[in-house]
Amino acid sequence: MSPRLYRLPLNLLLLFIILFSLIRCATTPEEGVSKGIQVKGPQALSSTLYVEREGKTYKLKSDIYILSPKAIRIDVTSTVDLPLASVVLTDAKIEYVMYRAKKHYFGKPNPKALDPVFPLSVDVQSLWSVLNEKPTAGSECEGATSQPAKCSGESEGIRYTVEWAKRSSAGPWAGRATKISLSFPDRAVSLKFYLTGWQKNLSDSDGRMALQVPQGFQSFPVPEM
Repeated sequence: MSPRLYRLPLNLLLLFIILFSLIRCATTPEEGVSKGIQVKGPQALSSTLYVEREGKTYKLKSDIYILSPKAIRIDVTSTVDLPLASVVLTDAKIEYVMYRAKKHYFGKPNPKALDPVFPLSVDVQSLWSVLNEKPTAGSECEGATSQPAKCSGESEGIRYTVEWAKRSSAGPWAGRATKISLSFPDRAVSLKFYLTGWQKNLSDSDGRMALQVPQGFQSFPVPEM
C-alpha cells in the first residue's frame, strides 16, 4: 500500500517561505560591513591631506598606491593639482623627488627620511596596515579586532596613534573608514587623510614603482636619525 501524500494549505506554505526568508536575513551578515576591508591585489586611494606641524596646517592632495605590504607609492600635489612630490617606499629603500625644489632623495628607510616632504615616521608595513585598517604587531587597539577604531603603537622607536572614522555602511565605500588620522605625539605632528577615491584591482603596479627623476634635479641621501 503506497503512502499518502498530503499537500500543505497554500497559506501555510507561504508562512513557511516568509519565516525562512526572515531567518536567512537575520543570520547573514551585511556584506562589506562586518567583514572589514577585503581587497586582494594593488589598490589606490585619493585623499585631501592635512598636515599639522609646529602649529601650522597645510592642505594638500595625495594619491596613494598600495602595491603590496612592502611597496607603497605616494604622489603629493597642491590643492590646484600642481605636483609637489612623488615618494616610493619599500622595506629596503626609500626614494622621492621634490618638484619645486628640484631635488631627488634616496636611501634606506628611517623615521626622519621623509622630513623634507612631510614627517611620515612609519615603516612601509606599518603604513600598509594603517591604510588597510589593520592593527600592527604589538599595537594596543580599541574597538573590534577586525575593524578597530583607534590603535597606538611604535614604528622604529617612534610612537604613533591612528584613528579611523567616518565609516561608510553602504555603497562602494561600505566597510571602509573615509577619514584616517595619524599622529606622532613625540614629534607634535599629525596627518589627516580624508579619502575621496578608492580604486581596487589596480593595473600597472610594477610601472608605478619606477620613479622618474627629471633632468637637472640634484640628488641627496635621505635625512637620518
